[in-house]
Amino acid sequence: DRTPSSGRAPPQGVHCFERKFEGEDQRPPVRLVVFDCDETLTLSTFMPREKDFERTIGWSSWPEYISMMNFGTPFVEGSSDFEEPYAPDGRLCRLQNLFQALTDESTRSLAILTRNSRGAVACLNLLMMAKLADHFSVIWSMAANPGMPNGVYKDGEKWKAFHAPLDGVYDHKADVLASVVKSPHEWFPQLAVNGDGHGHLRDLSDAGIVLVDDVRNNFQSPSFNKPKVLRYCKVARYDGKHPHMGHLSDMGGIGAKSTDDYVKLIAFVEEPWKFKAEPRAFCIEQRFVGCEEQPPVNLVVFGFDATLSLYTFLPEDSKCARQIGFTCNESAEEVDFVKLNFESPWVSGSRVERLRKMLRSLLVSSQGSTRTLAILTANEQGAVVVLNLLLMADLANSFSAIWAPLADEGLPRGVCRDGEHWRIFNPPVDGMVDKSSKGDLLGSIVERPHEWFPQAVDGEAHDREAPQYLAPGNLHVKNIVLIDDEMTNFHCRSGSGHQVLRFCKVACYDDEYYDDFGLLMNMGGIGARNEQDYSTVLRFVEHPWKYRVAQDPELDAQLPVPIQDLLEHVQNEEEEQSAGLMERKCTLSRSHTLPEWAGSFSGQEEIRPKTSNA
Repeated sequence: DRTPSSGRAPPQGVHCFERKFEGEDQRPPVRLVVFDCDETLTLSTFMPREKDFERTIGWSSWPEYISMMNFGTPFVEGSSDFEEPYAPDGRLCRLQNLFQALTDESTRSLAILTRNSRGAVACLNLLMMAKLADHFSVIWSMAANPGMPNGVYKDGEKWKAFHAPLDGVYDHKADVLASVVKSPHEWFPQLAVNGDGHGHLRDLSDAGIVLVDDVRNNFQSPSFNKPKVLRYCKVARYDGKHPHMGHLSDMGGIGAKSTDDYVKLIAFVEEPWKFKAEPRAFCIEQRFVGCEEQPPVNLVVFGFDATLSLYTFLPEDSKCARQIGFTCNESAEEVDFVKLNFESPWVSGSRVERLRKMLRSLLVSSQGSTRTLAILTANEQGAVVVLNLLLMADLANSFSAIWAPLADEGLPRGVCRDGEHWRIFNPPVDGMVDKSSKGDLLGSIVERPHEWFPQAVDGEAHDREAPQYLAPGNLHVKNIVLIDDEMTNFHCRSGSGHQVLRFCKVACYDDEYYDDFGLLMNMGGIGARNEQDYSTVLRFVEHPWKYRVAQDPELDAQLPVPIQDLLEHVQNEEEEQSAGLMERKCTLSRSHTLPEWAGSFSGQEEIRPKTSNA
């Protein structure tokens, strides 16, 4: 039920997306926000063993302790959830504020659709103890518990049990939501009584629903009609150490690791059309001192995952991450890895051939001067595995170095090319405050280029690659272009002053990838969806000043909202710096979500139940 492992560092926050659908130009508003419970509202679900907890509405015992265990987060700096669960700056209070912001009795309602094995009443009691239940209108449980209600709804100030029509619906959340759209009065008993406060649900549409869930398979169904959730928010999953329960796998929770989740989810529900797939790559040159002199680009730094690759698939053999020149046992297997990582099912012809041609063209400018190409990847499997994938696709020779500062312990962080051969080296990332900040890493490359390109210093005399612009003092941030799919990589997070002045944002999107993987999120790839990307990159690297901010109002108006927000953030930060305002400097058991009765199916992973730990 997790996205296939790619070696890329897992996301820390929520991922919001709106699919393409008929009538999207009308921008229909969100009328219903449906939340999962386990690992979406909770970090990990722990419930009392008492039977009355799942049968009696209003059951309560040790509410503060139980709320702390389920909703408290130890992963947000300054959090006091485990000392004071209901603190004003705690996660419970932040969730209450989130639900309050999302709820509008006249135009929008909140609901819960859960597979928790204890049922709807148990989930309600958990929320009541956490003081979160009042924001919801209904809770539906997809767990088959004979003799127990599979739904509860709020009638005025009271909660009542009812039987939701799940028996006649295919066992998948997308099918359930399709049925809610078709017959809302059967799922919201309030509509059958008087409809007060829920009239906006009578004409509910597929696009009027947002599903917030931690399992990606829940956003589209394999049933006969194959319904898809058009607007969804995927909550990040991770393994971590719970302060009271020790190491736990498959944890989650909105805002559990990043308080930005709350802001992003509210923005998504208010304006989901701003979270669509980007149509193409966008290039930017920010204004800087001396930009009128049009300094040339000497170094082009690429991301790898979802920038050169569409989505990264890695061989299981551990040698691939350690041994340069690793080859698969069968040539057909290598062909498959090249196809899955680099070829695109959305454009005709060979993407690998187009990439190879673009990379070779970037090595020499129109004036005949040379450039250096390198890769700066967040892949945790290290630099060698990236190199081996490029070697399989015959794309490696255009690069001089590959850096993987976030590589797992024991895996190579860097490889460099000496003539026709590649060798492992250790780039100078030890001691850096934030190894994930590409802005800071580019700053280090500028300050110590000889340590990032060691072949220019200690290679054989006839193999040395020592262009003058890589000499210490000659390389500047203004001479570097960063090409990446992740928006946050274009901003320097440490406040060191090294801003990314020239960058290319590769299109990012969610889509179904071939037949084997179903819905994949955070895909990308230069030219994967738009063949004009190659020429855009070439033009930008050759003449970046033609893409300068505020130089072309028509170009600026076409920029995606996230890029506009980034530029505004950088501008505000620079103004603050110039004004001198910027400072630098266990009676509980773990409950689980039941798997679908259908088990695994073609195109999706098997949804496994989470373990029930004492």
